[in-house]
Amino acid sequence: MSTCVKRKRSPGPQGLRKPTTVAQLRTYFKHHSLHLAAPCSAPEESAETTSKKAPHCWVVENLEVWNSLLHSVGVELREMAPGSLTLQTFVTCNASATDYRAVCVNLVAKLINNHRCVQCVDLGYVGELFGGNSWVLRRLRPNAGIRQIVVSGAMICDAELNSLVRAMFRADPTVLRLHQFVFSRFEITALCKAITTPSRLTDVELCENGMKSSDTIELMAALETSSVKCIKIDFNNIGIRGAQRFAELLKKNKTLLRVSLFKTKLKDKGAVAIAGALATNDTLQHLMMGGNSITLTGAKALASSLEANSCLLTLDLRDNYLGTNGAISFARMLLLNQTLQELYLCGNSIGDEGVVAIADSLAANETLHTLSIHASNFGDSGVAALARLLSSNRTLIKLNSTCKPSLNEATHFDVFAEALATNQRLEVIELSFELTRPHSTCREASDHSV
Repeated sequence: MSTCVKRKRSPGPQGLRKPTTVAQLRTYFKHHSLHLAAPCSAPEESAETTSKKAPHCWVVENLEVWNSLLHSVGVELREMAPGSLTLQTFVTCNASATDYRAVCVNLVAKLINNHRCVQCVDLGYVGELFGGNSWVLRRLRPNAGIRQIVVSGAMICDAELNSLVRAMFRADPTVLRLHQFVFSRFEITALCKAITTPSRLTDVELCENGMKSSDTIELMAALETSSVKCIKIDFNNIGIRGAQRFAELLKKNKTLLRVSLFKTKLKDKGAVAIAGALATNDTLQHLMMGGNSITLTGAKALASSLEANSCLLTLDLRDNYLGTNGAISFARMLLLNQTLQELYLCGNSIGDEGVVAIADSLAANETLHTLSIHASNFGDSGVAALARLLSSNRTLIKLNSTCKPSLNEATHFDVFAEALATNQRLEVIELSFELTRPHSTCREASDHSV
């Protein structure tokens, strides 16, 4: 004889069984003296102007009740600041295998549509959350309180992901981040409309979206008349044509402050076009162009443009092919430029001559405070130059470097150590030494804080 024992559903707070229908959901909230349909009681002001003493929404005061259900499908409400909630999913959770999905989707929709206390929505999950309730996505109208939207689509079902992103385009956030979602023509058009329509949008982050040069050209045209201050288009195929269109944008746009174009296939022609625009641009402050196969040609153009530029604060060219001569070009620029504060040249195979040139140029530079030349190929002469830099420069506060000195020149380490000990300005230093002996290699890493 066999006995079949029915598995009991886990109870919620105070032993009450979790609901699986909307009717049971209302009863569940009533049990806790809450009315599910009650409106948001958060103040109308934005997060910056809301006083910490202002009354919070009733949702904020009852997070345990909400999360006792939302956790069943890998969703959580978190109070990140007094009265301000983030609706977040657990990346590895698959909601399709639970009985509670229907009621939890109902809760998620209510929070996004009706509760301005929810100011950040961060969605990235496995499979389907909304599933058979696709009508919920069609009716999603994100409320005006939502200031930041993040969608990470790596593991979301394609059909649901498309509907989810389209629903998020109905919002009016200040920050919009869409990762690992391939744009169709519809999404490109909707994105450009969101950018050009007068709104609060200031920060757009696009990563691994399958964008082509033609998509980038359309996006750059939209940015010409927008209020967006920060744009990130990493791991997309901007290409040379897209880079040339971006250069045209830089000549007209007066709002962009930060741009990231990491691994977007710019190459030298794209870098040269952007460099030409930087010579006259007086608003852009931070530019990231790592991983774009930029060589000496692009390095010379960028360095030359920065001799005249008086606005750019950060230039990130990591993981390109600048080489020693490219570094020498930037060393000449550092003798003239009095604005640049952060320079990242790591992963560019810079030899001794390049490091010596940069280190010596910084003896007279009073603005650069961060230098990264990690994963380079310099040795004893470079170590000696860095020692001179630490002895003379009073501006540098962060240094990141890799070097390959010979053990036969150990005195360079002594000089470097003495310079480091007496330097009172440096706050962070990350050094990787590869000490070479015949037939062997010794690796030693050192971190130092003053």
